Amino acid sequence: MAWLNAPHRVAAELAPAVWTFAAAERRRGTAPRLVAARAIGATGAALVDDIRAFRRAAKLPIDVSVILWPHATDEGVVPIETRGAGPVAVPKARVIRDRVAPLVRAGSLVTEVMLPHECLPALIALRGLTSACVIVAHTAMTCVGVVGDGVVEARYLSSAAPKPSFDSESARLLARYQHIASLAPHIREIGGAAPGLRMIVTGPLPSLRAAMVPLVEELDHEIDVLDGDVPSPAPHALESADPDDISGVQLAWALAATAPGR
Repeated sequence: MAWLNAPHRVAAELAPAVWTFAAAERRRGTAPRLVAARAIGATGAALVDDIRAFRRAAKLPIDVSVILWPHATDEGVVPIETRGAGPVAVPKARVIRDRVAPLVRAGSLVTEVMLPHECLPALIALRGLTSACVIVAHTAMTCVGVVGDGVVEARYLSSAAPKPSFDSESARLLARYQHIASLAPHIREIGGAAPGLRMIVTGPLPSLRAAMVPLVEELDHEIDVLDGDVPSPAPHALESADPDDISGVQLAWALAATAPGR
């Protein structure tokens, strides 16, 4: 297999606000190991330089598998307050070229492009599951998907960026509660709250575990937040052991650990 000669596989999750990179070392007879990870602001002027510096510092190959998040204006993405949603398709080639252009300018070779929900089976398989409801939460975009029998039913839900300040702490908490609680009807509609179905949450939403409390209350369903570990990390692979950093890298890690080599 090709990856045995070049054992590092790199994946990049490209969301509107933050790009998250993960590199897995994959060798025959051993479990994949996270060897490098980095979150980079997607709107900064130094994006290209930061990508190039990360790849060089970690001595990573130029090949990269991309998880491309849709934008709020893309077909199939609906505001979180609405009900019902249509399918989201991979953007047209011209749009993909535009959105991955900083990667290419940084010297990367994009080998495949996937939507986030297409990575959910790999994410749960790394935890020994074949079915689950998965929520990938970003600040202004959330993917909710139900995986079962090799099929994923998913919705992409956009939301306004949080206000920079509130008049009181109670007002801030109420706004966050209402926002997260708005996920509940979508989860119910796609069967994600079924009894016995594991519910998993990940993503770079700040204070993710605390943010999910309203959803537990709304659904009366236990939720597993993936902010405690990444399977088999190498020393210093993560910038920190902060739960938000750990939950933020999980989707990119899942693709890096399972994507086929060239």
